[in-house]
Amino acid sequence: MGNEWKLGKPYPTTQEGVLERLVAANLIERLTDGYAVLNIGAVLLAKNLRSFESVWRKAPRIVVYKGDSKLNTLSDQTGEKGYAAGFQGLVQYVMGKLPQNETAELLQLPAPDFLIEYRRTVAVIYGARDFRAMDRTDRVRACYQHCVLQWVLR
Repeated sequence: MGNEWKLGKPYPTTQEGVLERLVAANLIERLTDGYAVLNIGAVLLAKNLRSFESVWRKAPRIVVYKGDSKLNTLSDQTGEKGYAAGFQGLVQYVMGKLPQNETAELLQLPAPDFLIEYRRTVAVIYGARDFRAMDRTDRVRACYQHCVLQWVLR
């Protein structure tokens, strides 16, 4: 998709055009003497979240446990980039923590569950389970994620 954003709109050709697009998306705010990055803009687009005191604690965090228990932590990694800016690296890190040659489609892993909690979002990644052994909620989530991934990867 050459010179287009994923939303199908042409990428602005000037710096002012980019700034206007970010203002329209409510990611930055125009001031009399420049622009201010809004919290949502920082959380999504920051190259370094620690540069934004109000949101640095909202950095993505990946915790890998040994087995089913949370007693034995194998790794605990906190990202530095915003969610959109660091998404590719975040996915690569998670995929690198999975056993070699395991994919959700091959092993029919239930789709991750995203839980919204107070001041954080938790992503739960489940172990391999046959599709027929999944409950209705897991099957719906797995089908939905499969469709989304197929659409995004087209």
